[in-house]
Amino acid sequence: MNPAVAHIGIAVPSITEALRFYREVLGLVPGRPEAADGAKIVSLHFGDVAVELLEPNDTASPVAKFLAKR
Repeated sequence: MNPAVAHIGIAVPSITEALRFYREVLGLVPGRPEAADGAKIVSLHFGDVAVELLEPNDTASPVAKFLAKR
């Protein structure tokens, strides 16, 4: 069996700012924003892998805590 990557999550302070790179440099097309677990999520398909940008919308969310530590 060959291992495969289904998706990669990338925590960002601003999806709007991050999308500039993913659109302009990589040419990826974002999907519709979704909300889950205190974060806004936008998916972009890069081949067979979904790249998910996660922006915290709650300071107590896991994504916000992750960004605060880094």
